[in-house]
Amino acid sequence: HAVQWTKSITKVSHSGIDTFIEPGPGKVLSGLVKRIADGARMFGIDKVEELRNYEQKMRGKDEVEG
Repeated sequence: HAVQWTKSITKVSHSGIDTFIEPGPGKVLSGLVKRIADGARMFGIDKVEELRNYEQKMRGKDEVEG
């Protein structure tokens, strides 16, 4: 079955999601998402420490917005 990447990212983006996480060392998917979803925020997570930092950042954001 073919992967419908563009269609999937477009649908997700139009539903209001603007933040995407790319696990692993590469940046290929981040580049593809940025081309498809205007204004998308990308976070590359390569190490457990980066995941923890991202989690703390998002919790802080939720506390400020919530």
